Amino acid sequence: MNFTGRTKKHVSTGKTNEQNRKRILNQSSSFDVVESYKDIRTNIVFSLPKQGCKVIAVSSSIQGEGKSTTCFNLALTFAEIGSKVLVVDCDLRRPNIANLLGIDKGVGLSNVLVNDKKIDQIINRNVYHGVDVISSGVIPPNPAELLASDAMKNLLDELKNDYDYIFFDTPPITIVTDTLLLTKITDGIIIVVRQDVVDKRAVAETVSKIKFANAKILGFILNDVKYSKTGYRYGEYYKYGYTESKEK
Repeated sequence: MNFTGRTKKHVSTGKTNEQNRKRILNQSSSFDVVESYKDIRTNIVFSLPKQGCKVIAVSSSIQGEGKSTTCFNLALTFAEIGSKVLVVDCDLRRPNIANLLGIDKGVGLSNVLVNDKKIDQIINRNVYHGVDVISSGVIPPNPAELLASDAMKNLLDELKNDYDYIFFDTPPITIVTDTLLLTKITDGIIIVVRQDVVDKRAVAETVSKIKFANAKILGFILNDVKYSKTGYRYGEYYKYGYTESKEK
């Protein structure tokens, strides 16, 4: 079941860490943003099997589309209904979850994958409203190989015993292959699309790559939606500009 969710101005690119944290769902969040995330949560629930831990990757086509904030906010909505939820920063090249939450990113996923730390040493418990977090850890020289390793699969198998939902914050798909490697151990992927930032060619390339990897697209989240007096800006008002997607 594919879906298209909409969120308004939940993008972290070009902002300070303090400003980023203000975009995490809280009591001051606008009604329409909160309800959008709840709608997306409902669609995810109906898109996946009811039994067992569900593993969901959240990605984008290029950088700056708000995937990290969106990933964490989705996790929050599931924690709200009593689910045991974990967020894992799987972007081992340009991690953002730790910066978003103001926690240590020096010890995390990469450390346990190279057998430098044990699982209990890398989980940040109850970071925010019941959500546990694993930071990226030390940036390794071989991120793709680590994410595709047996160690990653074994780690996930162990984590599944303790959680109902595990969310992976993953790198942009048109830039590196890391996310596509992870789709083999996930139940599906959600693509964040930021209005007026990513162009249609990049989104089409993303979809093509996911299909080639034989992965399941759960849906798309349209981020940073612009409003007009008559509603959302679609049709002639929905404009794309070309954005070069090269890793810096």
